[in-house]
Amino acid sequence: PGGGVAPHFYHFWGVVGGGHPPRGRPPAPLGGGGRGSRGCYNRGAHGAWTRTIWRDAHNVTTGILALQGDFREHSEMLASIGQASVEVRWPEQLEGLDSLIIPGGESTTIARLILRYGFTEPLRAFCSSGRPVWGTCAGAILLAKRVDDLDRPGIETMDTSVARNAFGRQVDSFEADVAIKGLAGNPFHAIFIRAPIIESVGAGVEVLGQLEDGAIVAARQGNLLATAFHPELGGDTRLHEYFLTIGAAERPKAGAGA
Repeated sequence: PGGGVAPHFYHFWGVVGGGHPPRGRPPAPLGGGGRGSRGCYNRGAHGAWTRTIWRDAHNVTTGILALQGDFREHSEMLASIGQASVEVRWPEQLEGLDSLIIPGGESTTIARLILRYGFTEPLRAFCSSGRPVWGTCAGAILLAKRVDDLDRPGIETMDTSVARNAFGRQVDSFEADVAIKGLAGNPFHAIFIRAPIIESVGAGVEVLGQLEDGAIVAARQGNLLATAFHPELGGDTRLHEYFLTIGAAERPKAGAGA
């Protein structure tokens, strides 16, 4: 549809909304398809709805792992800049996505659910595919190859060492202005909630942001981005916009065909 560009079809299936498949008619309106996109629902596997989105080749869709944590806040942030997103609850939903956000939350809980629902190898394959992946707070913990005090394996694809709850308990949460490499303008106002720190990085990892004491709180390794704070909780969209530029040069251009 639209623009003379051959459409790409994407099927995103999983439980819509809460933890149970909806009964009767699917939710309306569809939403989540981004600017210039349309779609429909059909009943799919696992008794859930199949959501089909068709869009022009120059538009992209970002998945947000929605097992636990701040996935809705990321979705709202992306929507505020006109970006399509899909809440990912089943491994099969990773197919067809252009990028993925692993949100903040409780890292041990998310790690347990990743194992329970068979996400471990599909997530590792997604990270290895070259498509952009961003881990925020707990997501940064799960991406790291080396983590202290995590009682089950995470995704373990980024060459970083991370310390969980590095600043203390919930009452020790704080906010700080952090200069982020690649972001124009003022320092990014970052919100740290039971946050980790990135203790060390491998040779292929670029440090993007540090606190005044030198603690690393943002880093990038190729298509992998990690931040120790919660950018989805503030009103600054610059980091989400930066994330969407990762891998943009390899995406199909408008008018390039299917």
